[in-house]
Amino acid sequence: MTSTRAALALTLVGALALTACGSDDDAAQAGTPVVSPTVVVGHTADPLSHLLGEIYGQGMENSGVRVARKDASAGLDAMHAAFDAGTLHFAPESTVSLLTRYGAEVPDTINDQLTAINEVLPEGQSVQAVASVFVTRTVVCSGEAIEQFELSSVSDLAGADGATLGGPSSFETDPSFSLADLEAAYETEFAFTASGDTDADVAAAISAGDVDCGVVSSLAPEITIDGLLPLVDDEAAAPQDAIVPLLGVPATSPEATAVIGQLNALLTTDVVRALLVKMQVNGDSPELAAKTFLASQSSSQ
Repeated sequence: MTSTRAALALTLVGALALTACGSDDDAAQAGTPVVSPTVVVGHTADPLSHLLGEIYGQGMENSGVRVARKDASAGLDAMHAAFDAGTLHFAPESTVSLLTRYGAEVPDTINDQLTAINEVLPEGQSVQAVASVFVTRTVVCSGEAIEQFELSSVSDLAGADGATLGGPSSFETDPSFSLADLEAAYETEFAFTASGDTDADVAAAISAGDVDCGVVSSLAPEITIDGLLPLVDDEAAAPQDAIVPLLGVPATSPEATAVIGQLNALLTTDVVRALLVKMQVNGDSPELAAKTFLASQSSSQ
């Protein structure tokens, strides 16, 4: 895996430089000046969105793609409004988020999700491939609960008398995956307690012993920070939800997509969660975390 990542990192500049040189030579012979399109990169104020926007933005910049930055959008609605207006060309999203936004069914496989997304996106917007980063909802528990109730899967939790489950208040009505969906998949009624509004709130409730387990994003840094242990979703109740770059036309140039594809291969759930942990524990800014990550890939040869 290390050699594969190193090889991919080496091509982030090399392959793109060759592409750019070839294009310049062809254009020079034709007597036409070359001006590559500027990709305007955006994100929301959410730490994950900001981090990913910086990783992809800096990665494209480092490889010679013309990049402009847009200030953090107030939320996903504002970010998508900028895409619709043509003032934003790249931003990190997720497959389930996009499908839910446009009222589409969520297919079981990632490839089918990509196809479905491209069928509903507005003209001029597209997705091409996902990163190996999943934001799927997962059930995590304290070590004490794992030992007390002998838990390894969500089925174990469903059959554990007296075990309690927490989650953000939105989980009770989330249109993409809710408490009702989880209970239907496991044919049980969980002893559920709404535990705040965020993954951090849910993790705090577990650590305080208010609940034994909780539903959080697989990228929640608190999983690592608080030493929480994930259960296997053995009934595959939660839909697969992968990070996907949302692209406007300037971001679909060969130069940009070459870098985006390589970064998709380098990023994984564990890598991104570790970066979020550094941001939370060490106070690293998204810009610094992205710069450090990209530098580590270039030096891992």
